[in-house]
Amino acid sequence: MAEIKGYNIVAKMLKDAGVECVFTITGGHITFLWEEFEKLGIKVYPVSHESMASYAAMGYAQASGKMGVVIATAGPGVTHAITGIVDSNIYDAPVLFIGGAAPASQNLAEQLQEYDTLAVLKPCTKYARRCENVNQIANYLSVCIRHCKGFNPGPVYLEIPSDVLQIQTVDEKQLVYPVNYVANRRTGASPDVVEEIADMLISAEKPAMLIGEGVQYGAEDMTAFKELAEYLKIPTSTLLTNKGKFFSEADPMFRIGFEAGNKADVILGFNYAADAEFGQWYINPEAKLISVSTDHDDIGLNMPVELGVVGHCDVIARQILNCVKEKTAEKTDRSWADSIWEETKKDFERLYNKDFTSERVPIHPARLTHEYIKFLNSEEGKEYILNPCGGDILEWTRVYHRMLMDDAGSFPSRFFHGTKFGCIGSQLGELTGVWAATKRPILHVDGDGSFSENFSEIITYAKLGIPVIILLSNNSKYEMIASRVRAAGKEEEIVNIANAIVPANGGMFKYSELANVVGGYAEEVDKIEEIVPALKRAAEAGGISVISVHTDACNEVISPITASFYTAIE
Repeated sequence: MAEIKGYNIVAKMLKDAGVECVFTITGGHITFLWEEFEKLGIKVYPVSHESMASYAAMGYAQASGKMGVVIATAGPGVTHAITGIVDSNIYDAPVLFIGGAAPASQNLAEQLQEYDTLAVLKPCTKYARRCENVNQIANYLSVCIRHCKGFNPGPVYLEIPSDVLQIQTVDEKQLVYPVNYVANRRTGASPDVVEEIADMLISAEKPAMLIGEGVQYGAEDMTAFKELAEYLKIPTSTLLTNKGKFFSEADPMFRIGFEAGNKADVILGFNYAADAEFGQWYINPEAKLISVSTDHDDIGLNMPVELGVVGHCDVIARQILNCVKEKTAEKTDRSWADSIWEETKKDFERLYNKDFTSERVPIHPARLTHEYIKFLNSEEGKEYILNPCGGDILEWTRVYHRMLMDDAGSFPSRFFHGTKFGCIGSQLGELTGVWAATKRPILHVDGDGSFSENFSEIITYAKLGIPVIILLSNNSKYEMIASRVRAAGKEEEIVNIANAIVPANGGMFKYSELANVVGGYAEEVDKIEEIVPALKRAAEAGGISVISVHTDACNEVISPITASFYTAIE
């Protein structure tokens, strides 16, 4: 009789489900899993905090289109991971969360780290269960994975007490491992619906296509979106976690879908939600909106749809393309797309001439953005993925990244930003998952306040050998919030109560010195002309680098997106 334990079952089920890696931090309630994972070839990525583990799993799912897995020990291990799980839920990111727990045999005995974490996780996930019998672990996991990778994917939680996972045994011959328990066919739309969509696009004078989050999960046909846009000359854009997955952005037509959406007469959205924060900005309220989504909650959100379809976006995109080709010849007139591109460039040039080429000292954060994109388009920076975080420095990046790059458009498809919950510091965890999925070096751009939340992750990068350059906009403030307080006419003392980040004895923190902890490259920069050379020196050094750039903090350097937040939250 071959007696096995719960951790053997968990490892086998994950391996059979195609899991390549897990993100975690060690803990007594889950510790025996790691050896089993290594035996089966599942890579264990140990991070420095459970919140960063959940964000790493989310980043991996977004970057790869596959299921991410995070494992946390009991009690605070589980609760630390919750923010990333909430973000995954908002993003419909398929993340399997396995949580440890105090022994089931001692329920209600107030054991170490005993808490009803299942009750906490239920509203944060698509599905949450607790397994208290080693014989049922395989069945519980199959159900959780089915929900996680289902038609409308998202995070799920499975809690396994430590005695069920590590003490109880079962005869493996008596176990039945579930197989073929996840849907393996993708769903399209009925022919009459496809034809209706095709007719609307063909007859449109000003069409636009917006590809939202989650389209990549399980997608089997990444090419139909680009082919459809090219065939009908439709201005198209993807949201941030889909950059580079469906097309490069060498052709300006694949950068301007959002700008076109403001004036379009027909908009085709794939998993695109007209949310109140940004989504409605890019949609002409007079346009006919076609919404194709795996999430029925996206359809009709904040504005009426002319045609709403629940189905897999890649399948329906191919159906629409095939129908369009049967009905009409390829369009040759690019005047609609070209007019939007020219108009967008003019709008950007106003910002470029005022902010992105500013010579002010301390350095304008927009100028910092301009300089690091020069690096990304250089020979030394061409392999890097940009992973920005922070407050206002992130918003300058969002304004800039699609517009000013080399003529080949090499940079935009290498942009990755993965939080919709607005969690500063989260991308320090996400970048671990992005690297695990892509094995590409990372340029992480951040603000000093955001970086302060989770800078212990530089230990993670050193342990895992992640090549990352951390470029900080160091203005000694939580500037996005400070600017709002200033705009309200408050005195500087009031502005600084919670927003200043300065040593008690004055001066400014030298964040670059943190690189010395891990034997990395460090540099403080206060001159514009030194930004790109510093980045190139960091790239040459390899490993981990922290480049801290001294930037300005005043209302004259606030991004237009940040300025819009003032009214959005009032």
